[in-house]
Amino acid sequence: MLVTMAALARDPLFASWAQTLGTLLIALVLFVSAFGLLWTAVLELVDHPLDPSEEANIIRLLSELDIDAARLHDMRARRAGSDLFVELTLAPGADRPLAESQEGFALLRRHLETNLNGADIVIKIA
Repeated sequence: MLVTMAALARDPLFASWAQTLGTLLIALVLFVSAFGLLWTAVLELVDHPLDPSEEANIIRLLSELDIDAARLHDMRARRAGSDLFVELTLAPGADRPLAESQEGFALLRRHLETNLNGADIVIKIA
């Protein structure tokens, strides 16, 4: 509106001020929009802790395959945007060979990826 007033104005000083104010107003609108988009994008990139219900769901899935607290040394789970990342540190079974434990870890990983909709699962051996 101010830019239109500047174009129609007969006084050059008024036209100059109207054009300057109109340009500043448009620049402010663009800056606020860009800031909002960047802020939304940055929040999607930052890691967030899981809700307690999501963490309980992971523990339930572990218990389905007989992974108890004695074998689970550490669990780190976080969400970045819509992606879920789970890192487990597990002790291999004391009475099983390492190769058999690795097969069990592969089964556990497939089980978690399937039930957690393609989450990124990392299993470390303690």
